[in-house]
Amino acid sequence: MIWDTLPHRVFLEGEPAAVSTAESTVLRELLGGIVDYAGLFPPAGLAMSAAVENFARYRKSGHSWMLGAFVLPAARLGEFVAAVQPWLEPDGEPWPLSLLLGSPVDENLRLAEATVEGLPLHVAAVECRSDALAQDLSSLPPQLDAYFEVALSPTLLESLESLAAAGRFAKLRTGSMRAAEIPTSVQIAEFIDACATLRLPFKATAGLHHPVRGDHALNYETDAPRATMHGFLNVFLAASLRVDPVADAGAFESLLNEDSAAAFRLEEESVLVGEYRISVDTIAAGRRFARSFGSCSFEEPIEDLRRMGWL
Repeated sequence: MIWDTLPHRVFLEGEPAAVSTAESTVLRELLGGIVDYAGLFPPAGLAMSAAVENFARYRKSGHSWMLGAFVLPAARLGEFVAAVQPWLEPDGEPWPLSLLLGSPVDENLRLAEATVEGLPLHVAAVECRSDALAQDLSSLPPQLDAYFEVALSPTLLESLESLAAAGRFAKLRTGSMRAAEIPTSVQIAEFIDACATLRLPFKATAGLHHPVRGDHALNYETDAPRATMHGFLNVFLAASLRVDPVADAGAFESLLNEDSAAAFRLEEESVLVGEYRISVDTIAAGRRFARSFGSCSFEEPIEDLRRMGWL
């Protein structure tokens, strides 16, 4: 498999979900560490203390194995450190952080690392929306996972090529609180295809609260506007199918549009989506490619998976 040279993410382990051992293996390959918790961001927009308390609770829950990093702007790191103190265990597993860095990224990263020094906190990754891409690509430590958000525009391939050449990763915005700003399945397919061709890992952000593509409210307000939102199972299984050397070249594109939860079946050693059977090995390869997604809710994805009978 083409992604075998990429390291596995280190996942937090929790109590197993209430599924069979075989299914649990498939689920953990597909969903392990997949949700980077972004409770500070819309539509949740929680206060720092509430988001920190949630993350502490999720880390001790039976589904902690699905939890990735805590996402926050580096500019709010001091506020975070003050709020997190009651929840830290000096000898416990460090909390992984994914920091949103503004330019100059190197200077902001040094300040962030100084702020967390000596605490059981770990800067696992940084996320950048760079206005000075060439400079920022070269100014971060090479061993750090750095995700750069790219626009789904005519210059997409050029941007992705720059990231791949620098050993950085891509960030895909898959949703929005405005229906007109949600990318199409065609745009997401083009992004996944280009990343796979370039052997470029990526993460997603926004709009992936639900496992399966469908019509959902765009925020948590009463009478909120609705739109078709992408599903995280669609996106991550499509990425796995794209790196499967025996799959039809365009098969992953149709998977992105599957909107029936009944079409997604969890099997002992694979996931079946319509006519496509995706093996656990292919899923593992796909997850070394499609790393995680940021979500302002950790509970919503879990509840939807429960309704599907997956958890």
